[in-house]
Amino acid sequence: MTGEDAKQRTLEGLVLTTPEELETIVERVLAKHGLIQAAKSSKWDRSYKGDAWWLEFRAHVIRLLQANLAVAYRDLDRDPFFVKSANLTTDRQWTRAVNQHLVPGKPPGEDGLDLATFSLGPRSGRYLTARSWMHCAIAKVAQRHDREDPVLIRKIRTEYRAEGPCERCRPGPASPVSHSVSPEGTRVTNLVRVTSQNGESALDPEERALLQALNEGRAEGSGED
Repeated sequence: MTGEDAKQRTLEGLVLTTPEELETIVERVLAKHGLIQAAKSSKWDRSYKGDAWWLEFRAHVIRLLQANLAVAYRDLDRDPFFVKSANLTTDRQWTRAVNQHLVPGKPPGEDGLDLATFSLGPRSGRYLTARSWMHCAIAKVAQRHDREDPVLIRKIRTEYRAEGPCERCRPGPASPVSHSVSPEGTRVTNLVRVTSQNGESALDPEERALLQALNEGRAEGSGED
């Protein structure tokens, strides 16, 4: 058996190789297309950057949250810090930062916010928000994914214990967050038909108000010349 035969074995047309040989082949392909340096530079630097760096990282995240209520990896390009300074290039790097620093609060920020994550389901991905904003954040993300189904929103809020009004929509000095959706391009189901088993409306007052606003908007739009 030759040296090449020792590295590869054929099983019903499938070529098996050692991890070392496979790594060499991949490196050759990357080098051929000029991608070897890009692949190496994209590796996440796992060395600890210090509390000051992570506090700055957190401050930029909070700024995005204040503007958007909830953020995911795809939203980071709205702040140049994450592109130029933080050098986040993969979703895995963002997830690591969330799990190891943002959610556990290591180091803790002076913003006083307890950060948490949530998801509408496997397809929506994972979102970060302040725990005290969860009620509104869930509705905002549902709108973003064209899933403004009050039954779904109520279910997700229950799962994350965010049923009651939060700091962003509770009456008070802070500006409330609007849950209304523009009638243009909306895909909301006619919620009047959503009923409970005993024939009563399955919607809470907030959900009925949302429906009424949407229907009024549609009515006005249909009456235009």
